Parts: sequence; C-alpha cells; structure tokens
Amino acid sequence: MIERARRFLRADDGAVAIILALAMVPFLAASGAAVDMSRAYLVKVRLGHALDATALAVGSSRGTEAELQEIARRFFQANYPGTVIGVARPPTVRIEGNTITVSTSATVNTTLMRVAGVDTITVGASASVMRETTGLEVALALDNTGSMAGSKLTALKQASRDLINILFGDREVADRVFIGIVPFAATVNVGTDRIGLLGGSFNPADFSPDTWGGCIEERLNGHDQLDTSIAEGGAWRPYRWGRDRFNNWPPLSGTNPQLRGPNRDCPQPITPLTNRKSPLLRAVDAMTAQGFTHINLGIVWAWRLISPDPPFTEARPYGDRDYNKALILMTDGVNVFPNPGYTAYGRLADQRLGTNNPFVANNELDVRTSRVCTNVKQRGIIVYTIVFQVTEVSVENLMRNCATDASKYFNSPTNEALRQAFQTIGAQLSNLHVSR
Repeated sequence: MIERARRFLRADDGAVAIILALAMVPFLAASGAAVDMSRAYLVKVRLGHALDATALAVGSSRGTEAELQEIARRFFQANYPGTVIGVARPPTVRIEGNTITVSTSATVNTTLMRVAGVDTITVGASASVMRETTGLEVALALDNTGSMAGSKLTALKQASRDLINILFGDREVADRVFIGIVPFAATVNVGTDRIGLLGGSFNPADFSPDTWGGCIEERLNGHDQLDTSIAEGGAWRPYRWGRDRFNNWPPLSGTNPQLRGPNRDCPQPITPLTNRKSPLLRAVDAMTAQGFTHINLGIVWAWRLISPDPPFTEARPYGDRDYNKALILMTDGVNVFPNPGYTAYGRLADQRLGTNNPFVANNELDVRTSRVCTNVKQRGIIVYTIVFQVTEVSVENLMRNCATDASKYFNSPTNEALRQAFQTIGAQLSNLHVSR
C-alpha cells in the first residue's frame, strides 16, 4: 500500500509539472514582450533621429521629386547605417506647401516573443520640417530676334520651361515666387491693354487695316535706361513701321502681321510678374523669332517688371527684406541698328541715338546696354547673363560685365549648354528662395 501511494504521488508530481510548464508560456511571452518591445523602442528612437536629419536636408534643398527622394535616401543611409538593429525601408518624401514630411519603417526581429509565435515587430517614424522661404521676383529678358529662329528658339523654350519648373516644382501656384517674361527684339510688346502708356500720341487710324499690336518706341533723354514712370520720364509712343519698299502694306501678310504691316517684327507681349505657372509656360510656347537686336531694351523692360514703380506695379518695394529680385538676360547676338529698317528708336535717319552712322549707332546701343546693367545692379537686383552660340568677343565681354559677378555669367555654345545654364540658375535661385 505504501508503495502504491508513493507511485500515485509521483504521478501527481508529473501533472503539476505539466501545469507549471503550461503556466510558464504566457510568463515567458510577457517577459519576452518587455525585452523585444524595448529593442523596438530603441529602433524607433534611432529612426526618429535619422529622419530628423533627413528632413532638414530635404527641406533646405530644391529639385524634382526624384532628386529630393535621392537626397533623402543618402542622408537617411548616412544616419541609419545597416549595421544597427532593425532593417529599415527607404524613406519616402511628401511635400505639402512648405511642409516637408519624411517617413519610413523598420522591421525588428524578436527574441523571446518567438515563443508566442511573434517573429518580427514593425515600427514606423516620421519627421516634418517647415521651409522658411524668402520671396523671389524674377524677370526673364529673352532674345526673340530673327537669328533665334529654328532649333535655337526651340532650345530657349525648353530651357525656359526648365527654369520655371524648377522654381515652381509641381505646383500651379507658387508660394512667394513671381516670374515675368520680356521677349525682346528691336522693340518690346507691352500689350494692347496698356494703351495708357502711349499718352496722347496714339491714333488708331494710323494702323488701318490693322490695329496697334502693343509694341512701343522707347523714350529718350536717358529714360530708356531707367525705370522712371510716365510722370517723371514721359509717355511712350506707339511702334508703327511705316510703308517702305521693305515693308509695303497694305495688304498685310496673311495671318501673320509680324511679317508685313505696321506691327512688323513686333514680338510677343510681356508677361507681368505672376505666381501662376500656366501663363508663364504659355508665354514661353508662344514666342516667335523675328527682327533685330536691341539688348538694352530687353534688360530695361525686365527691370521695369520687378521695379515697384509704374508702368508695372506688381513688384515689391526695393529693400524689402522678405524678397529678393533677380534678372536673367539671354541673347544670341550683337546690338544692331538696321539700315534701312525700323526699331524702337525709329529709323536711323531720325538720329534718336545721336547719329545716322550705323556703326556709331550700334556702339551707342552697347553703351546704353552697359549703363542699364549698372543701373539695375545699383538697385540691388541680382543679374544673370547668358550668351548663346555667340562668337563675338565684344558681346561676351559686354554680358560678362553686365552680370552681378563672374559666377552669374554663362557662355552657352550649344543647345544643351543653354539648357544647363538655365538649370544652374534655377538651382541657385531655389537656394536663394529656400533657407533652412
């Protein structure tokens, strides 16, 4: 009997052991959870630190979505090396207005929680930064003369679109970025809605059977080199190429009055400062090539776009600490006063440049270009200049001296070089616009 009782007790001990073993499973799982969750928390903290640095790097950079994604990948990899606990996924970048959000997740292998069938824990983290932006006003003075016809104008359009897309990103409306465009030849087109700039000199009958196309004759007495208003510098006169053997009208030239008629060689209208992308892209696409080159007109009207004084009033005051002003001048040729011909200074025989000698007149246009450049820079405006497939040393020197400094002068001998110049300027302006 005693032996049977002992065997019973031994059998009972086994049952207790089983019960105790079963009871240990949740105990071990709970203990394992505490250990593994601590490891997961450590990974989350490290992810947070790495994403903070990544978000700051992306927030202080500009570029396409793919370029910003690559910046995020590099900075995250540098701050979260593969040797640490947790296998992290590549970060993703989300841009909403001025807010940059970078997020990712990491997988942590468990230790004791495997007892409960939990092999991994996934943790996520994100970081956001707010871009501090400085406002930017940019005026593009783009050569639309006859020598730009064909592939050169196509290249200019693509380069201009690149610049606009860099500054706007994928947004239709930019935050504190305003761009204006001045297509120029031997005159500029202020737009037919700005007839008030003409004072009392406009007679619609002078253009019959056409209408005034929006181009102007430039003012004299030094005001063609300044941003003075009508009150100070006087009104402009309408550009009207009268009848001659090189421009015999009527009739007009079919559907293109820029080829023959009173508006011959009148370029596309100026686009005043706007923070909307679509009007700028349409203005670039509409550009055509005709006429001769008066570089000084391109830069002075671009200046007038970003001047706070009339005739355009969209710009901020000079000295506004919240805004920078920049002007980009692109040309492919030398200043030319055609003889015979007609420009914003009338005909050569009119001697509005003080001479009827074409060579002296061309030199005077260079002098006025240089003076306008100096006047613009004295206003604190950043000036970029680009020469495109230019071989004349005199033009290269004129444009190099016009730029704010040597780093803002670009010599583009090819179409691709022109595009790279605009992209480089776009990146520099982006860095000026965005600060950490």
